[in-house]
Amino acid sequence: MSLEEFRCLETHDQFMNKVIQAAETFFGFKRIYHPWKSFHSEAGFPDLVMVNPSARRLIFAEIKKEGAKLTPAQAGWIEDLKTIEGIEVYVWYPHDWLEIEKILTNGTHGVL
Repeated sequence: MSLEEFRCLETHDQFMNKVIQAAETFFGFKRIYHPWKSFHSEAGFPDLVMVNPSARRLIFAEIKKEGAKLTPAQAGWIEDLKTIEGIEVYVWYPHDWLEIEKILTNGTHGVL
């Protein structure tokens, strides 16, 4: 097993908590919303909504464990959100960690 493969051995919740902690602790995100499990929320709604007021940024992020695919409902939300100017929309996997850090730091806009 390579070091990269080892880094990707996180559960969905472990990876999501890592993203939340980094966004709050190191990158200035003040408001982070994670909806209830799918039976309490709109099907496919992204896992995280993150606001950085000082940088005037709004991020929607779908968190996926390695090998997982978007459901049709998730893909629909992602596609619809991508049409709105001024927000950032991402699908993040553990193997994207270095890119996630760059995005949270630099405000790279777009979709990953």
